Amino acid sequence: MKQIASARARGEGRPEPSIAASILALVLAATITTGCRRTIPPPGPAPATTRDYPLVGTIREIKKDAGQVVIRHEEIPGFMQAMTMPFSVKDRALFDDLAVGDEVEGTLRVEKEGEEVKDYELVDLVVRRPAPPRNRPRH
Repeated sequence: MKQIASARARGEGRPEPSIAASILALVLAATITTGCRRTIPPPGPAPATTRDYPLVGTIREIKKDAGQVVIRHEEIPGFMQAMTMPFSVKDRALFDDLAVGDEVEGTLRVEKEGEEVKDYELVDLVVRRPAPPRNRPRH
């Protein structure tokens, strides 16, 4: 027993690692480390989304030539605080029925890519309370 213990201390009795075993160990290590790597795809463009918000406000200015109305609107919950801003109106015939001071409501259609607003449009605008007669357009 004493001979075996001293032989082990000197490194005798152990098999020499073969070249094949060393190569196998390297291949196995390379396979494990490359298998753990995740491939993350590059970020693509964020999907475009469209959402409608109710808009209530008062007309402050009409820019018929530009196709815009400036509206002081109430807060749009989940989208923006109350403010005064211009809105494009596609239906130009609507301008004949609008006057500064009209209380209006409509739908603000907002197009986003991710969190970035790409476009917005005011649709279905109606006068819910007309301005006093002195502000009404004369036809």
